[in-house]
Amino acid sequence: MRRRAPARYAEVVAGLRGVPGRYSVGGERFTVAVAGDRVSVRAGWRGPARAVVEATTGAVLALVDGTESFGQVLADESVVVRADADALLGLAAAAGAFAAEAAGSTTYATQFEEYRSWAAAR
Repeated sequence: MRRRAPARYAEVVAGLRGVPGRYSVGGERFTVAVAGDRVSVRAGWRGPARAVVEATTGAVLALVDGTESFGQVLADESVVVRADADALLGLAAAAGAFAAEAAGSTTYATQFEEYRSWAAAR
């Protein structure tokens, strides 16, 4: 995304700056943070976090497929977000920028299909 859509990538960086987060999707844990002008994703939970996001694999697939809204996955608790108000705003901005880019990208469509296959094999 950084090379293909630098303006969108800058929006993601701006949203995540100062909002290090711990994420768990289907039991896979990773940490997301911003250093300089780059988003880093590392396996495992490391360092401090202002946001913790836990999601089921099914919830991620439902969001990608558009069969459920973010409000729906929050309501049924297949996605749980713990963060202060400022961190929530940053996450929302970053997620919106990412979603806007991913919606029109064949590259992301391919990656989502790979994720779907991986999830089905688990």
